[in-house]
Amino acid sequence: MNFAKYALAAALCAASSTAFITPKNARVSRYNAGQQVPSRVMAATLDTPTTEADAGPSVMRPPIDFVWSDVASQLVEKFGYSQAEVDMYD
Repeated sequence: MNFAKYALAAALCAASSTAFITPKNARVSRYNAGQQVPSRVMAATLDTPTTEADAGPSVMRPPIDFVWSDVASQLVEKFGYSQAEVDMYD
């Protein structure tokens, strides 16, 4: 039993100590010492930015327009509500 305790403690120490060790390639640059690092980075841009004007607000979904009598009947028939429970919501 003591061996299991010591083995677990050693495994935890080894696992936690690797969190503080940097990888071998952590400081390696992708440019070698003899290569020249590019001085500027160029990006493509549009001559004039264009945006499309929205005609109105975009609706993600249609509005919820349920008839209460249909919903109430489904609560009673399909979900087992009593009529008294459904009347509390009315």
